[in-house]
Amino acid sequence: MSDASLDVRKLIFATLVDGSDNPDPIPTPTAPLCWSRQGATSLESWDLVDAPCSVGASTYHYKMEFIVVQTVRVAGRARHIIRGVIRDVPEHTTARAIADVIETAGYAPTEAGIVWANHAVRAAEKLPDAERPPGDIPEWTWDELTAAADRPAQRQLNVRIPRKLYGECEAAAAAGGLKLRPWVESVLIDAVRR
Repeated sequence: MSDASLDVRKLIFATLVDGSDNPDPIPTPTAPLCWSRQGATSLESWDLVDAPCSVGASTYHYKMEFIVVQTVRVAGRARHIIRGVIRDVPEHTTARAIADVIETAGYAPTEAGIVWANHAVRAAEKLPDAERPPGDIPEWTWDELTAAADRPAQRQLNVRIPRKLYGECEAAAAAGGLKLRPWVESVLIDAVRR
């Protein structure tokens, strides 16, 4: 980081956190700088965003963190268990908008076959006591989620069929020179288009 960037960072932090003003002259950058706060409590928690701000944009871009939490009630007490983390969410993005993107991307949590049952999206700072379970939990950046949501949607269809019918489907697929899945997809597409 350049000395000019560090000086600007010090002034921004001092002004926003302490309310003080730095009397030292600050070199003027050639383009406005964008900063990410992530709940700054110290100078180190401010990060310079690589790209300069667009013309007319605010100099400060706050990126937020949200979590997908499962609420479990035990002995009258609600426990919040983290089931996913979404980082670098643009400021002013609502929890509902994030839930919609998660659902469109195909990552919506389910419980007992019900989508979003006992799960919700919340700002991480509003649930500091949320429990992080052992092991890995899904983590995405906002850009990763929105890119996944823009992909063509595929959904999984699980159908239980009698063993005899399954055997007949396998035989028909083999006779057609196909594996079972592509054969089933072609049969379903033909049936829907009739």
